[in-house]
Amino acid sequence: MMSALMIFMVATFTCPTWGLPSEEIDLMVKELQGKMRARKAEAAVLMTAITDLRNSRKLEEESECFTSKISASDPTVCFIQNKYPSTIVDEYGTLKSIGKEYGRLKLEGELASPSLSPTVSPSNSPTTSPTYTPSFSTIATTFDDMSGGYKYAGAAAVGTVVYFAPRSQNNVGVLDTQTSDFTTIATTGVSGSGGQGKYRGAVAVGTVVYFSPSNQDHVGKLDTQTSIFSTIATTGVSGNAKYSGVVALGTVLYFTPYYQNNVGVFNTLTSKFTTIATTGDAATGFSKYFGAAAVGTVVYFAPFRQLNVGVLDTQTSNFSTIATTGVSGFLLYTGAVAVGTKVYFAPYNQHNVGVLDTNTSTFSTIATTGDAASGNIKYEGAVAVGTAVYFVPSAQKDVGVLRTEYTRL
Repeated sequence: MMSALMIFMVATFTCPTWGLPSEEIDLMVKELQGKMRARKAEAAVLMTAITDLRNSRKLEEESECFTSKISASDPTVCFIQNKYPSTIVDEYGTLKSIGKEYGRLKLEGELASPSLSPTVSPSNSPTTSPTYTPSFSTIATTFDDMSGGYKYAGAAAVGTVVYFAPRSQNNVGVLDTQTSDFTTIATTGVSGSGGQGKYRGAVAVGTVVYFSPSNQDHVGKLDTQTSIFSTIATTGVSGNAKYSGVVALGTVLYFTPYYQNNVGVFNTLTSKFTTIATTGDAATGFSKYFGAAAVGTVVYFAPFRQLNVGVLDTQTSNFSTIATTGVSGFLLYTGAVAVGTKVYFAPYNQHNVGVLDTNTSTFSTIATTGDAASGNIKYEGAVAVGTAVYFVPSAQKDVGVLRTEYTRL
């Protein structure tokens, strides 16, 4: 900055035509000195505002967030380097957005100018975490032939669309979860008409949905891109009520043992069908499990007549069980789906949704509500879209919906 002596010399030797008395020149010098002091003071106040803002906003690397300097060519200009392009302060201390390099802030007026005190947005002070609870609701099916029981048994999702496995229906049910519209796609061939217990369970591999054979001696297949339904014959396994549920690990399908004393295994690439024997309480008997879900490389089977959850480690082919606690009776659950590390079981005669925490191997329940609070043969199958679980209607005239998180109370 110019010193008072330099200004005096300029006024005395370079401007002789001014003809101003020396006392007036002295007053001018003092006025200029005052203005320069004012600019320095304003710059200091601005830097204080920046520091306060920096501290209050708690930006990363606070000590390096802002630097500034007074322009050598213009003492009324302050440069502020912005290492965080999304934030900067203007001459009033208000946060603004600028480019990546420098913000040019003009310091105008005297100290009586608008205050440079920072205008800081309210800090995100800690608040009490909201309380959440799962919620249950229904979506109506809207077709004339949706009356009666045993409509569908199992479901799979492709994107936001849910496909329901036909049990006594001669079609695949289709639910668009974005619009809640329910439509159907006709089954064809040997599955085209008649018969109870066609399929029990469904799973998607890419855009193809596979249906688990119950009374059918083949695997049902639906190409969701073309809406074409076809079948693939199973070999080495026969009889009714074979399997009741299916889950995919990669391109390999695992079928839930119902009357069979084994887990069915189907490779979708080779169409080869094999089995893994069940053990312990599940080595014999009928109506063992109904539905399956996978967490990692472990498959969990939903208890139907069994008072335990069947567990298959697909890495070792070892079969074991986890006891259900607090649940009694029979014909318990018919369908399973995993959300995170928890498995949810669809209520059949139970008035609750079964929940298995696979981290702790603990079993608990969530009560059903509304029309699903009572009655039997409620749902057969479950599928997750995001953190919401949709239950397949059997005797119910609605789709059950469980929001596993987060419904604010």
